[in-house]
Amino acid sequence: MITNTTVPETDEIEAHWLLVIDHREARIFRSKMHGAVPQEIAPHDKDDYFRHPQDSKESSRGKERPDPNTFFAPIAKALKGAKKILVFGTGKGMSSEMEQFIAWAKANHPALGKRIIGSVRVDQQQMSRDQLLAKAREFYLHALTA
Repeated sequence: MITNTTVPETDEIEAHWLLVIDHREARIFRSKMHGAVPQEIAPHDKDDYFRHPQDSKESSRGKERPDPNTFFAPIAKALKGAKKILVFGTGKGMSSEMEQFIAWAKANHPALGKRIIGSVRVDQQQMSRDQLLAKAREFYLHALTA
């Protein structure tokens, strides 16, 4: 379930978006590079999270994985207006929702995939929203001046 679906108009300065994703949730921050309060979007209803395809073998607790289309599609929809997207996540390979989302976006929404300008592995559980945004601003500052 996406909360607060009003998508404000953006311009190039405000077009820097941050997706922070793990297997439990995704948060999308939209803000100017400095001073704006980001908007958070939950991509699914917490009560409806553990959906599996009918043939799912991953039924024991702790191994549930969301169906990519039910988890990633709402995120892609929420990112529709983004011009530049930075993705933060944890894990590596198949345990990284960040890497899985990027691959899914490139395969299913190529235009969106092209707007993902970087990904950074972070310990998001140990970082405050302000720390996440500061790291994103630092990334964008270096990406824009390079």
